[in-house]
Amino acid sequence: VIIYLLYLIFLIREKALRKNQEILAGKIEENTIEIRQQNIEILSQRDHALRQKMTIEAQNAELEKHRYGLEQLVRERTLELEFAREKAEESERLKSGFLANMSHEIRTPMNAIIGFSSLLTEEEISKKEKEEYLNIINRSGLSLMQLIDDILDLSTMEAGKVELSLKNCNINEILSQLYDIFSNRNITSTKNVVLTKNPVPGDELVMFSDPIRLSQILSNLLDNAFKFTE
Repeated sequence: VIIYLLYLIFLIREKALRKNQEILAGKIEENTIEIRQQNIEILSQRDHALRQKMTIEAQNAELEKHRYGLEQLVRERTLELEFAREKAEESERLKSGFLANMSHEIRTPMNAIIGFSSLLTEEEISKKEKEEYLNIINRSGLSLMQLIDDILDLSTMEAGKVELSLKNCNINEILSQLYDIFSNRNITSTKNVVLTKNPVPGDELVMFSDPIRLSQILSNLLDNAFKFTE
């Protein structure tokens, strides 16, 4: 009887153990499925995160590219503005210097015109002196006209509207006109500078150019010669 009871207890316990094993196996299976699903979800989230990371990295690279381009553009615009400012300042200095110089240059022929015009009113001057004074006044007037033309040319050049009028120019005529204009410098200059006229051989010597601009170039060279020749 005891052995039978022990056997019965063993069977009951074995049955209970099997049932527990089945329950445990079922829970393990459920947990395994749940873990697999979680792994799948984690892998999906990881792939999504990687895609987002790649998108963000691409956006950052694009932003960095735009930032570099913007910085480069700002540097270029800053340099352009700095260059424009320097050019404007230089232009303003040149203009101020030019106007100051023109003011002095205009007074020279004006003083000659006024001074010799006053001398013409004196009764005791001779006919020869009167003719000489009239020539001086005439040359000073031509010199003043040249200065006015230079001032007008400055505004024309600043507006970018300088145009050339090319044609055959008589060199001797141009040199003769310049001689008449600058001969007055021998009187007004404190330096011992003498202007002489040596016509180029050949009355018909011509040059295909703009006579006004050519005369201006030679005039500027003569003007510098009077200023800087000791």
